[in-house]
Amino acid sequence: MKLLKLQLTNFKGCKSLEINTDGKNLNIYGDNETGKTTVFDAFMWLLFDKDSLGRKDFNIKTLDANGKAITGLDHEVEGVFEIDGATLSLRKIYREVYTRKRGSATEEFTRHTTDYFINDVPSKKSEYEAKIKSIAPENLFKLLTNPLYFNEQLHWQERRKILFEMCGDISNDEIFESNKNLQELADILKNRSIDEHKKFLAAKRKEINEQLERIPVRIDEAEKSKPEVAADIGEIEKSIAELTTQENELREKLQMLKSGGGVTEKQKEIAAIDTQIIKLKNDAIEKANEIIGELKSKLFTAKSTLKDISSIKDSTARTIELKKKTIDSHEQKIQALRNKYMEVSKKAFEGNCICPTCGQQLPEEKIEEATANFNRDKAEYLQDINEEGKALKAELEAEQKEIAEIESKIANYSQQEIEIGENIKVIEKEIETIKPVFDGRELVAKKELLQKEIEEIRAGSSADIEKNEKELASIAETKSLLQKELAKKEQLENIEKRIAELRQQQKELSKEFEQLQAQLFMTEEFTRAKVEMLDQKINSHFVNAKFKLFEEQINGGLQECCQVTYKGVPYSDLNNAGRINIGLEIVSVLSSHYKFYAPIFVDNAESVTKLFDADSQVIRLVVSEADKKLRIEVEE
Repeated sequence: MKLLKLQLTNFKGCKSLEINTDGKNLNIYGDNETGKTTVFDAFMWLLFDKDSLGRKDFNIKTLDANGKAITGLDHEVEGVFEIDGATLSLRKIYREVYTRKRGSATEEFTRHTTDYFINDVPSKKSEYEAKIKSIAPENLFKLLTNPLYFNEQLHWQERRKILFEMCGDISNDEIFESNKNLQELADILKNRSIDEHKKFLAAKRKEINEQLERIPVRIDEAEKSKPEVAADIGEIEKSIAELTTQENELREKLQMLKSGGGVTEKQKEIAAIDTQIIKLKNDAIEKANEIIGELKSKLFTAKSTLKDISSIKDSTARTIELKKKTIDSHEQKIQALRNKYMEVSKKAFEGNCICPTCGQQLPEEKIEEATANFNRDKAEYLQDINEEGKALKAELEAEQKEIAEIESKIANYSQQEIEIGENIKVIEKEIETIKPVFDGRELVAKKELLQKEIEEIRAGSSADIEKNEKELASIAETKSLLQKELAKKEQLENIEKRIAELRQQQKELSKEFEQLQAQLFMTEEFTRAKVEMLDQKINSHFVNAKFKLFEEQINGGLQECCQVTYKGVPYSDLNNAGRINIGLEIVSVLSSHYKFYAPIFVDNAESVTKLFDADSQVIRLVVSEADKKLRIEVEE
């Protein structure tokens, strides 16, 4: 794409300027504030409604000495381009629109409008923008027309993305092929990316470190909790066995003493009596429950009926409320109709009796005809109001009749509620009176007699029983103390087992941590190999510009970046000439990649003694104090 012609009219203070390039490189000389940047702004506005800095809200109008925009001017930019051997003309006109309000003798400013032309044919804005987009997107124009755009307006991540799109990324397989030492990493990664695996390693190493830090503390706590165990555990176990034998013998002896002669038979009789008493009680309870169950069934039926009647009553009451609202609405409508009827009745004919064409009085017959038509329409309207009022009154009376019927039903429901409520109270009182009734006095007396006989039998051997029970308690106490000493041995064995488990876990975790460290080293080697290959691949496209895509951290890691350098000097430290030439080289390489060449505007070109030889058309904007008006030179 080459610029053949650019014409400005009333654009940013430039009253009229025509630039003819014939598609060749162009030098524009001028002192500060003579309009060099205006040319670049006009070019970008023609294409994208923005200035050279990408601003959409900049002022294109010419200002007077007080900084106020001069009104009544059309602001126009026209550009003629050569694209693939064909000529394309684009033109935009920014106008002020004035309108005269009704009753006003003067026109007032109302808005701005923009007219679009493609090859001198009026076009819609959408057609105009689509035409430009078909040539190249806006971002590509910005990238290929301004040598400073890539390095100064794009974020480093966007710059990096463009370079990778141009040169292509490097696959993992390529890196593994170049370094056989990394083949093990290829098997470890599986479906993970390098970054994902680094995150996995970091999380896993942190987890293992935390576990390793806790293990010595746990071992120390276990060591401190070891109990002191008696030396002769075998003797303790032997003593417990002997005491258990003595305990069993005493229990048998006590059982014999407590049973006495005939005690067992009498206890069986007492158990039989207890069974009889329980049966009598259960029979009495069952009979009472049957009666209560029947009463509760009646109570449930009564309460359900009461609930149903209450629900119907409430529903009916809500119906009355709705009908009352309907009656109120009808009464309001009837009153409104009455008011309307009175208003219409009072109206008299007030028609215009003047001819709208000639301005003279209408003939008497025309006036009479108009009056008759008015009275007929009025009568019909009053009849309609009357008919509507009768219909509403009939509906109101019907609603009032229905309300009376419903209120009668509600009174009946209320009486039913009272009757059922009284019945419920009777049933509930009857339920409270039902109690289980049984007579077990004879059986209780017989049981008491048997118990007295057993006490008499046991009284004779009570002294022996007491002696044996004391001896049994003493044995149990001694045995408990010995068992506590024996439990210390088991506790010690469990603690020593836990310590051994912790030491083994510590050993396994340390081994796993070393394996993770080895994997981390391989990922770092992988990244460095990729960095070298990417640097070589991307920088091979450039002669002077060199890109730094990764920055080494203090901890030895690598962080992504995108910095351009020239002879080792960072772009930020280059002078203006260096920045422009590096930018031109980047534009030239990118133009070749995208297969699109656009005019390149080089502002402050006076700072560069020799520009980079770009394949695109170059328009130099040169500060020249001697040129108080723009001086344009076309290079041969």
